[in-house]
Amino acid sequence: MNYLPQQFIPTELVQALGWTVLHSLWQATLIAAITFILLLLAKNQSAQSRYKIVYSALVTVLLTSVFTFAYLYTQSGSFAVEASQFTNSNWMLQLTQLESTYALENHTSVWESIVVFCNKHLSIIVNVWLLGVLFFLVKMLGGLWFVDRLKKSGQTPLAGKWQFDLARLSEKAGIKKTVQLAESAMVKMPILVGYVKPIILLPIGAISGTDPKMLEAILAHELAHIARHDFLFNFIQTFIETLFYYHPAVWWIAANIRSERENCCDDLAIQWCGDSLTYAKALVSIENLQENSPTMALALAGKQKNHLLNR
Repeated sequence: MNYLPQQFIPTELVQALGWTVLHSLWQATLIAAITFILLLLAKNQSAQSRYKIVYSALVTVLLTSVFTFAYLYTQSGSFAVEASQFTNSNWMLQLTQLESTYALENHTSVWESIVVFCNKHLSIIVNVWLLGVLFFLVKMLGGLWFVDRLKKSGQTPLAGKWQFDLARLSEKAGIKKTVQLAESAMVKMPILVGYVKPIILLPIGAISGTDPKMLEAILAHELAHIARHDFLFNFIQTFIETLFYYHPAVWWIAANIRSERENCCDDLAIQWCGDSLTYAKALVSIENLQENSPTMALALAGKQKNHLLNR
C-alpha cells in the first residue's frame, strides 16, 4: 500500500525529507543539550571560545540532517516495504502469534503504529516544512534587499577626520578592504552592511551628537564584525535557521550565537581602543537608539532585550 499521494515530488524524496525532519526533532535537541553542558563548562573562558562552541553546534545540526537525508534517500525503498508489512494480513497474523509474549507484543505495536502514522502523513509534514522554508527564505531575501537599499540610497558619505580615523582603526584591525563611512536617514543606530564592500552607516547627527572617543569605540565594534567576517557567517546562520525554523533548540543555539558574536566584537573593540569605560558608555548611549534592524545587517545593539546592559 502506498501512503503517499501522487504529487510532483518523487515518493522517495518525500520519504527521505519527511523522516529527516522527524529525526531532526531529537537530533537537534540532543545537540542543544550537549551545547548547554559545554557552555556551562566554558562560562569562564573567552567569548570567542563560547562562540565557537555554539556556532559549531549549529553547523552540526545541519550536517547531521544532511547525512541523515543522504542515508534515508539511499534506503528510501525500504520505507514503503516496511509500512506495507505493518498493515497487510501477514503482519496481523504475526502479531496474533506474539500475543503469548505481552511485553514484546505491546512494545512492537506501539512503535509500529508510530511508524505507520508517520509514513501515512509524510506528505503533509514535507509540505508544511516546505511552506515554512519558503516563507522564511522570502523573509531572508527581503532582508538582503533592504540591506542593498541601505547601501544605495538615503546616505551621505563622510570624509575628513572620521574617514581618516576609520582607516587608522582598519589598519590596526588588519582589515585590507576599503570600509566606507556614511550617515543615513534610514537607520536609528550604527550598523554594518555589506561584505565585499562594507559600509558602516551612522544615524543622521551621530557625528555631532556623540563624544569623539565614544564614536571611535562604536566604529571599532563595527570593524570587529568585518575582521571576523561576521556578515558572511551571519548569512550562513540565517540560512540554517530558515531550514530549521520549526525547532526551539535551533532558536536557542542561534540566540546564543548572536549574543556571543557581539561579546567577541566588544572584546576586540576594547582591545583596539584600550578604554573599557569609554566603550561601556558608548553601549549605554546606543541603548536609547535600540530598534529592530534588518536580518542581514549587523547592528551594535544586537537583538536581545537588555543585552547591551548585560554586556
